[in-house]
Amino acid sequence: LSLPLVLSLFILSEDWLTVFFGRSFAPSVPSLKILVFSLPLIFLNYVLWHTLIALNREKIITGVSAFAVFFNIGINCLILPRYGYLGASWTTVATDLLILVFLLFYLQRSFFPLKWARTGLKLAFCGGMMALSFWWFDDEPVWIGWSFALVVYAGCLVLSRLIVGEDWTL
Repeated sequence: LSLPLVLSLFILSEDWLTVFFGRSFAPSVPSLKILVFSLPLIFLNYVLWHTLIALNREKIITGVSAFAVFFNIGINCLILPRYGYLGASWTTVATDLLILVFLLFYLQRSFFPLKWARTGLKLAFCGGMMALSFWWFDDEPVWIGWSFALVVYAGCLVLSRLIVGEDWTL
């Protein structure tokens, strides 16, 4: 679900911000286009955190969170004076990525191997096809391009077997 959100927000951010919040928010578009890349990381981190909670490994979450706080504050102290809010946006994405790497590393090493590389490549392909659909329908009204892109994304998920019959049943 996060990939369609990322692509939609990245491609349509300027239009959506002005429609929902007015022209005065137009300068925040570059920051939104950066921060949107945190969405899939947040989605994955949420699942991994709850996996650790189910395994009674809350101390790992606390340690990773504490490290992420110090990382974020430290990098922001270096980045903010020179790059401002855009640097802070990139720091947020980097912090979410760092959390994901630590959680994946711990779970992969300690409990069970995750097939994240193959799944990630399949998801990237599906997202690329969705982005291509947006580009293909660039001259059409937004709702047509968006609708077609979502259908293409869903079709790619099914064809790549990322969504199987059991998922539809659930």
